[in-house]
Amino acid sequence: MPALSKGALACGLLLAAALTTAHAQTLDMSEEAFILAQRSPETAPSAPRMDPAAHDALLGQIDSFGFNLRTGSGGGMVSVDIYPVVLFRNGDALQEIAQIDPAHIDPSVRRGGAWTRWRRANGKLEIEGKQGWEALAFQRTYSTLPPDFRLDGLFRSLSGAGTATVGDTTAAAAWSAYRFFTDGRVIRGPGAGASAELQDASVAAGSMAPERRGRYRIDGLTLHIVYDDGREERTLFVTDPALPNSTIWIDGVGYARRKR
Repeated sequence: MPALSKGALACGLLLAAALTTAHAQTLDMSEEAFILAQRSPETAPSAPRMDPAAHDALLGQIDSFGFNLRTGSGGGMVSVDIYPVVLFRNGDALQEIAQIDPAHIDPSVRRGGAWTRWRRANGKLEIEGKQGWEALAFQRTYSTLPPDFRLDGLFRSLSGAGTATVGDTTAAAAWSAYRFFTDGRVIRGPGAGASAELQDASVAAGSMAPERRGRYRIDGLTLHIVYDDGREERTLFVTDPALPNSTIWIDGVGYARRKR
């Protein structure tokens, strides 16, 4: 049997990884283009990040959420990012909702660059920045979402990893998706895909895990799902109720609306 080249070996490993990753909810990629399945990129979680008790405890400490904006630059262009800010009753403010964690039930661990303070002063909601107190770009906040709030469409969270060397390119992505219907139905299904182009071989592969179906409701800031198999989930849910079909955040993970 002839020896496998590095390119063929990498493609074979990549194919195997992509065909199994959706069920395991990880997609393995190495630091080098020809050795795959060594480490897992951060992916959207397959289960709630908080158990019901932690969810309820943390939710009880949240005053409301609002939205702020920040600008960035790259490639000669200026970008504007609108992002949610979680406001806690004790005056703490979390500016990176992806970092929300059950540990934050304890205010003493709310440290790092994503955390700051907020207040209401002179009729405005302000957060503390590097230059002092600054008004939140959007002054409206939400302590709860409207009663009978519904979603409509497919929302997907995408994460991935890749490497590139001379003549070799690999890429991998894993995603988690929710399809919501206005009648209260929900379908959830993860998937993964990968591709590799190396000097003497190339391959692309993908996989989808079985869908889970159930019913959902949004109560305050909680997304409550009861699946057909009897399992239940309660997660922290944030979105702009004026734009419910743009982006949603479930336990801090952002999901963008997709056509398919």
